[in-house]
Amino acid sequence: MNKLKTLLLSTILFNFLIFTGCNSLKKMVKMAEEQQLTVEPSPLELQGNTVTFTMSAKLPVKMMKKDKIYTVNTFYQYGDERVDVGSIEFRAADFPNGAEQEPEQSQEFSFDYTGESMDNGMLMVQGVASEPTSDKIAETPEMQVADGLIVTQKLVEAPRFGAYGDHGSDNQEELIPTNINFFFAQGSSVLRRSEVRSNRGDQFSNFIAEKNVTRSVSITGTHSPEGSERVNSDLSADRAGRIEEYYQEQMDRYDYQGAAEEIEFILKPVVEDWGQFRDSLQNYDGVSSSEKQEYVNIINGPGAFEEKEDRLQQLPTYRKVFAEVYTG
Repeated sequence: MNKLKTLLLSTILFNFLIFTGCNSLKKMVKMAEEQQLTVEPSPLELQGNTVTFTMSAKLPVKMMKKDKIYTVNTFYQYGDERVDVGSIEFRAADFPNGAEQEPEQSQEFSFDYTGESMDNGMLMVQGVASEPTSDKIAETPEMQVADGLIVTQKLVEAPRFGAYGDHGSDNQEELIPTNINFFFAQGSSVLRRSEVRSNRGDQFSNFIAEKNVTRSVSITGTHSPEGSERVNSDLSADRAGRIEEYYQEQMDRYDYQGAAEEIEFILKPVVEDWGQFRDSLQNYDGVSSSEKQEYVNIINGPGAFEEKEDRLQQLPTYRKVFAEVYTG
């Protein structure tokens, strides 16, 4: 009889422990309704052939239970297709003050753009509470955290630095350009924090920090002539001006002092329209007819404005034409 009572008591206790574990996961999922998820930029934007964004997740105080894990799984949904992007994982052991402070993490994600079918999609997340010692989980509903996809973000090349070096035996200075591209949201001239923090922003900051000998900085601000941006005739100039302002801020940060006054800033605001360039190129005698035709073939060929720009930059005469003709 005593053995039977002991067995029964053990069974009841075991079942109670399992029930308690499941209950903890359900409580985590319930509390996850108060989680704060932010995405930057929002809506998502295409840069080249990649969509890159930063997601920050902040959980409520006391949400993380002992020995439990909470994972924010992220995916991009478009039509019947979805792309798994990545996840942010919270382990209770990593947040010992979770009873008094909100656990918080940020992470950068990216995924490949495979075609126009992805243009009208949504960035989605689903939270999963789990227990490493068992297979039990509890899931939140799937929810949308950002729209996608802006594919008309426009290019500002900021800047084409004029660093110099020796030019062979004649000791003439040779222009060694450094090109960096920044992207702006459609219709905006605001330089976003995500751009400043990107690899492009790091490259830009490192160049200035090294205090390279720079004679001039050409900043080309562009915008598309179609759609809602057509009504803003000052947009390309505003974008170029914002990059100059940011350049000046960085020089102040790295204590350029009098050296900053010697740098010439050349702002070249342009609308993505090749007409003026074609006319100027036709009257330009700095390259041969066959070399001019290479430009014409690219301009009249297929592809978006940025894609044509990339192909133009591969031409051997591009540096010369850019300095003397293009957006001049």
